[in-house]
Amino acid sequence: MNWLFFSTILYKIDDILKRKAETKLTPGSEPIECLDGKVRLERVRNKGLAGGKFSDREEDVRNLTTLAFFGVLMRFLAELPKKGHSAKKLALAMAAGGAAGNVADRWKRGSVTDFISVRVGKLKKIVFNPADIFIGIGGLVAVFDAFFNKE
Repeated sequence: MNWLFFSTILYKIDDILKRKAETKLTPGSEPIECLDGKVRLERVRNKGLAGGKFSDREEDVRNLTTLAFFGVLMRFLAELPKKGHSAKKLALAMAAGGAAGNVADRWKRGSVTDFISVRVGKLKKIVFNPADIFIGIGGLVAVFDAFFNKE
């Protein structure tokens, strides 16, 4: 598989969905409920980290997340020429694609566009975006790879 292409596709999916959310959802307006209210679509501008932490330190957050993105990207690019290691490449491709989406938002818009909220348990207070999902799944794949891969 062309992992760099896959990562770019994830970045583009994230960007398209965020821009669609920006045209269809107004911050502070009534959320759109889906799946019997288990999922809500509501637009939030997040200047901070997950859950809006450190939103008062916008420049620091932008610089830190940019640095983290480049770290993931360098690791991803170093892994690409190796034979095998598909799970590791998948994890890094997902993390790089998602991180690129959020970092691009921070540099272009000064904040990340979050718009998905799962209304179950403690998740009710968290609003996220596709990039966050890609990063999270990439992290889970990396953990499983570390525990179960014998390469």
